[in-house]
Amino acid sequence: MNNPTHKRSKLLRLTPKGEAVFQELSDRIAALTETLAEQEDAAQLQNAVVVVKHLHEQLREILNQ
Repeated sequence: MNNPTHKRSKLLRLTPKGEAVFQELSDRIAALTETLAEQEDAAQLQNAVVVVKHLHEQLREILNQ
């Protein structure tokens, strides 16, 4: 399907089977995330978020040079 906001990029749509696979993967990831979160201390998870954000910022700076 043509993309009205971009001449060269097409809009894509998942097939019903693709939607089902995507939903199954999303559900599995959510369940795994909940399991991992239950096994970790909230303070440790918050620290991990801070570290990942910091690494992301550093990587962005390096790539923008």
